[in-house]
Amino acid sequence: NLDAEGLWQFAHITSRTGFNFHNTGYDILVSLGWVGLILFALTLIVGLVKMAAVYVNGPSLLTAFWLALAASIVARLPVETMGIYEFSAETIFLFAIFGYAVKAKRVRERQALQATRDAPLRGTLLSPIPPMSNC
Repeated sequence: NLDAEGLWQFAHITSRTGFNFHNTGYDILVSLGWVGLILFALTLIVGLVKMAAVYVNGPSLLTAFWLALAASIVARLPVETMGIYEFSAETIFLFAIFGYAVKAKRVRERQALQATRDAPLRGTLLSPIPPMSNC
């Protein structure tokens, strides 16, 4: 690969055994260019904002876990290469975090819609039967 040869020559690496940037931004920039870096950054920003919005609108233990995991991954982006490899745990976690943010928002909207549908029935004989407790 001519690009790798150029990087090895520029960095004075005579062993030619590889090159690791130890920075996600640099790695994406070299691998995918500015378009890839901008798309990765926008995806990361939008996903994290949605995740934070889910937490602010209805905090839960699971949401706090995913948000803390996202913060851990983002904190390590400047010193590690992660988030762009298909079998990397961080990549899988980022997709899980973004998927949870979308799913949690939809579940909350569905619950709000169901509550507004059941509101006129509350206090009547047609009101939904509450679930039984294990008492």
